Amino acid sequence: MVLRISTGIKGFDKLIEGGLPKGSLTLVSGNPGTCKSIFCLQTAYNVASSGVPALFVSFEQDEENLSEQLNQLGAKIGKVKGLKIIRLEPEDPQVMTKILNAAKDVKAGLVVVDSIASLTSGPSKPDGQNYTTAQILDSVIPVPLDAESLNRMKVKLILDTIRQTGATALLTSEIIRGQEGYSRDTLSEFLCDTIVVLHSVEGEDAYRTLNIPKMRLTKQKMGIYSFEVGKKGFIVKSSE
Repeated sequence: MVLRISTGIKGFDKLIEGGLPKGSLTLVSGNPGTCKSIFCLQTAYNVASSGVPALFVSFEQDEENLSEQLNQLGAKIGKVKGLKIIRLEPEDPQVMTKILNAAKDVKAGLVVVDSIASLTSGPSKPDGQNYTTAQILDSVIPVPLDAESLNRMKVKLILDTIRQTGATALLTSEIIRGQEGYSRDTLSEFLCDTIVVLHSVEGEDAYRTLNIPKMRLTKQKMGIYSFEVGKKGFIVKSSE
């Protein structure tokens, strides 16, 4: 039996057999403006509201801004004690150590990292040492690697570190127009257990959709589903 953690997002959990497998890594990806951060933020709030501590790590928005977004979604942020929101600098040599420590301090059952693309620009080891090109080459690789190969190594090290928290994790990334894959680094989608893709169609009849192309240990529904975001939060609706 697969233990699961409910996202609490209306209409979403029924697509994935009741929730995300505990301890899994989920990549939430899409073009800019598709509500990736909101999806993850509301999930963190819902999980914390259910009594499971949640940690939301942002590299772009501070706690005040994110809390205001939750309020606009109808959430009562002041009544939830189990949600910890922190803003970190991705260039900080000890950023991964800080994520691990914060997850441990709150005993997080859910960890959100917004976004994985920010981390790949300047990640660090859990012991505080930089993932510099020189260190990688000198310590494990006798032959020079190209920039793409080094970046892929960084991504794997970051995801392995996040798994060390033992928590279920949500990681955001962007789909780059004209580039294949579901992430900016083109590797996260292979290493993560689940992929949730958000899409936005602009114009007079603008709408947004969601699909789940991959989820391990789950018979997810493979259709394309519309969703809306408003005062009642993030709501997944009918199949298109």
